Amino acid sequence: MANFGRKLEVQFTAALPGILADLTKNSALLRRKGVAVADEVIEIIRDRTAEGIDVAGRPFKKYSRAYEDFKRQAFSSKKTKKLVGKTGWLRASGRMLASLQAKNVQILTNGTGISIKMFVTFSDRERAQIAEYHDKLGAGKSKVKRRFLGLSTNSARRRSELARLLQTWRKAR
Repeated sequence: MANFGRKLEVQFTAALPGILADLTKNSALLRRKGVAVADEVIEIIRDRTAEGIDVAGRPFKKYSRAYEDFKRQAFSSKKTKKLVGKTGWLRASGRMLASLQAKNVQILTNGTGISIKMFVTFSDRERAQIAEYHDKLGAGKSKVKRRFLGLSTNSARRRSELARLLQTWRKAR
């Protein structure tokens, strides 16, 4: 199985205050800003997943009772017990989301704005496989999908995430 991931693109139009001026900045600064935005995309995914919310803005579907009991025994620390049932277990060990990373970050500019393209993937192949089952293929006997990889498709949440990314772009130096 190939290393699972998803191509993402963030666009800022020249109509946004300050973006047009950024189009004339040197390429090293644009690169730093683009990498900062890519890093913030990863944090957005982690934060939303910690809330137990999928990309569509819905709560994750719960695991079966038997699997939840298994996870409760496997991850019996106090920290993990607090996560039971709250986040759909996508954070039970923390290893999957800890291995989340943005690769191949590209910053493209033209007269109408800036586009930041990236490939969001996992540094750990085993965690990538687990993510693919949850996000794309469906996990367990019932093939339940818990889509978490990407920016929100829910319009209100999407606006909030884009505002956060624009703030990150503006602060990056």
